[in-house]
Amino acid sequence: MRSNSLTLFIICLVIVGFFQACDVAGEESYDWEPGESLNIMGPVEVAIPQDTTTADTNDVVPVTKSYYSRAFTIKKDYSWTVEGSASKDSVYRDGEYIDVTFGNATGSDTTTTTISVDDGEYQGSITIKAFRQSNESAGI
Repeated sequence: MRSNSLTLFIICLVIVGFFQACDVAGEESYDWEPGESLNIMGPVEVAIPQDTTTADTNDVVPVTKSYYSRAFTIKKDYSWTVEGSASKDSVYRDGEYIDVTFGNATGSDTTTTTISVDDGEYQGSITIKAFRQSNESAGI
């Protein structure tokens, strides 16, 4: 009985070893190639709260958000641009991060801003929707 169990166990190990050694048409081989654009990470929607310290309901409290370039390298110079209702505050860590302030535009409840980055070889952009958050929706 014991030799039959040992024989069955050895046969199972050989079968498992055989399947483990098989490579199905390069399934585990990855061909990494450089991308074609830069990816900007950060929030795509920004809620801008009303300023409750004044009676004017059009006053808002500016909100600053940070964005960064994915796959950043220190070997390149990054140029950031901000177009639309927001403004560029600061670029730091050798161009990896940018701070953008929303809430400077007046008159519209929803605005869009496009943030772009260029490293001389690749470019990337992201469009952000900024909207005014009323006191009721904020729970105030």
